[in-house]
Amino acid sequence: MLLGIEAAHSEHAVITYLAALQAGHAVVLLPPSDVLQGAVIDTAFEPDITFRQIDGRWRSIRQMQGRGETGIPPHPDLALLLMTSGSTGDAKAVRLSARNLDANAMSIAQYLGLSASDRGCMALPLHYSYGLSVLHSHLSVGASLYFPKMSISDPQFLTRLDESRCTNFSGVPYSYELLENIGFRNRKPSTLRFMTVAGGRLSPDIIRRYNRLMRENDGAFFAMYGQTEATARLAYVPPDRLEGNEDCIGIAIPGGELTLQDENGRPILAPRQPGELVYRGPNIMMGYASSRRELTHGHEIDCLKTGDLAEFDEHGLFRICGRLKRISKIAGLRIGHDAMEQALEKRGIQAAVVGNDKAIHAYCAGPADEHEVKRILAAASGLTLLQVGATLSASLPRLPSGKFDYSRLTQEFSAKGAEKDSRQETVREVFAQLFYPTRIGSRDSFLSLGGDSLRFVQL
Repeated sequence: MLLGIEAAHSEHAVITYLAALQAGHAVVLLPPSDVLQGAVIDTAFEPDITFRQIDGRWRSIRQMQGRGETGIPPHPDLALLLMTSGSTGDAKAVRLSARNLDANAMSIAQYLGLSASDRGCMALPLHYSYGLSVLHSHLSVGASLYFPKMSISDPQFLTRLDESRCTNFSGVPYSYELLENIGFRNRKPSTLRFMTVAGGRLSPDIIRRYNRLMRENDGAFFAMYGQTEATARLAYVPPDRLEGNEDCIGIAIPGGELTLQDENGRPILAPRQPGELVYRGPNIMMGYASSRRELTHGHEIDCLKTGDLAEFDEHGLFRICGRLKRISKIAGLRIGHDAMEQALEKRGIQAAVVGNDKAIHAYCAGPADEHEVKRILAAASGLTLLQVGATLSASLPRLPSGKFDYSRLTQEFSAKGAEKDSRQETVREVFAQLFYPTRIGSRDSFLSLGGDSLRFVQL
């Protein structure tokens, strides 16, 4: 049976999730307050039962039998479906087994040194593989969790964090930007023994600050790297080796192996020679799925080609030095530029998509509506309307081969980024862009709309 569970910061959601796994069911986690994504999941995977909040109360909704592929039993090893970030609005999920979950949880608990006396601050979404890994790793050793249920920017956050007596904090790069804004380093709780960051590139300067802060207080800072396809974590930098290596992803997690290969698939054994980063370990996914029927598939891969270009140094520490594919990684979301072009093409719009780790932009040829293009990009990527852009043109620059001149368009996009937008907008108009396609009412607030750190920084 497949259960859809709204991944809210609630004991109802957590207990239902754990009970479903204990009973041997497969679970797909639904992002709270994201009606569009929920509809995509429901259409593609047809959960037999959905557990979510309706009018403030938790309710179980049983799917009508006889509709589509409802009732097709998933593979017996399947435990969890996590949607891949930045797919095309079409469903694409990572299939994870119970063994994947257990292996990654125990590996993370091992290198973090977690024990039953620890308490983690859960400030990350549960439908996000990083956030879910915090839950798994803590529960695997009998540790506890504190759910603040407020933004890091809330004036009460640091006071509540101190009162909670948490021993650790896990965040994405945006989380640390928020911590800087509220003066965290001057008010660090005395019980905090380590901090972690993953889900994107945090600047070496900020890593250095927090590494030194924790070391001066007999604590540790863990810079980590991962992908949903590996359940959560692939690599980390041992805290005692982080000073001077703030731009590295480090070494493989316990039980895993990192290697490099060239464009012909041959192993790279010499340091400082870039190649594609490849991971092997018991936490590698079973495979992808785009429909209920594909949930019947078993284990289909034995190694994970990350798509990242990396190298290792003389001490065996790996560092990401580029990407093999045209993607942006924004707040932990991996956005494939080619996938965005395909999403637009399905709507009859020819476009060349470029971007960086802050935004993506579509250059469109022929008739198109700029606002419609942005809405399609937002829906397909999972970003807000403030992180997507569009430019309409009669034609697009091409290379002699006939392919789009992405280099030229990237230069133009970079130049646009330096320009300031002087438009005057009301708060409600900005909220409408942040929370599209949710309709914004005059009584709505940032919290009632399910605001997260990504939207907070944009706001």
